[in-house]
Amino acid sequence: QLWVVSVQKGKLGNEKRDLALDALVRNAGGRREFIVAASALESYMRQYAAALTSQYEITYRRPSRSAKIVQTGVRREGAKVIASLTAPQ
Repeated sequence: QLWVVSVQKGKLGNEKRDLALDALVRNAGGRREFIVAASALESYMRQYAAALTSQYEITYRRPSRSAKIVQTGVRREGAKVIASLTAPQ
């Protein structure tokens, strides 16, 4: 998983970097956040620490080669599924 926090005031400073980070987060699973002041960084780091200490890793295999879609979800309010598009190596 990739967790990215960008401190950004105003418009995008480097569009190519932002496109690359967005693609990495989308493909690897994770979160991308934008903040406008470095003083908010501690709050985000605390959120990430809490999320990292309460994660589950679930790995499963397809019963046959015919199944190509895996659906995931959660029922508990406030819980989120963060999934990668590729299997762990």
